[in-house]
Amino acid sequence: MPDPALLDRFLSAPDEEAMEVIAEEPGVLLSDEALAELDRRIAARPGEAVVAALQERRELLVTLRGMQQQFAAAAAEMEKLSETERAFLTFAAIPNSLGVAALVAENDDESLDKLAATAQAKLAGLDAESDEARSIRTRLDDLTETRGAGREAAQTRLEEAQAAASRLGDSLIEWIQTPDWSVPVVSM
Repeated sequence: MPDPALLDRFLSAPDEEAMEVIAEEPGVLLSDEALAELDRRIAARPGEAVVAALQERRELLVTLRGMQQQFAAAAAEMEKLSETERAFLTFAAIPNSLGVAALVAENDDESLDKLAATAQAKLAGLDAESDEARSIRTRLDDLTETRGAGREAAQTRLEEAQAAASRLGDSLIEWIQTPDWSVPVVSM
């Protein structure tokens, strides 16, 4: 049986804090024993209003447990892939040219050459008009352009983006902390 105090803390926490409690001890709260204990508590209180809350929390645990199992299965499948295939999947998932800049800044030329060759090979096997092919071509173009500019330029671009994000964050905090939120009243 899981620690009753931990389970009670999870059950009594507000929704936003319940996830934090799970994060503290996921192995305990996502276990068969925790679910069995919740089932026992639900069965012991038939008809009571608290049963709905217990069932809701149980469903949360079941959902998270399913996600945990899916992630574990995906990680196991990823482990079966070659290093080259894993690198390609990472490359294909990069959302923009800034992500490519990070890839160039963090990898040596040999690794980037292998990645480009793998991407070209994948691209050759796709319908040229498919979304996947367009995405790979875009990333390859970004990779070629970023590598052409050099690793230092890629690093500088990343640092500039980080600085811009920091300035934006500071501005947002300043705006949120504005003391006067009154709206002028327009009279007619």
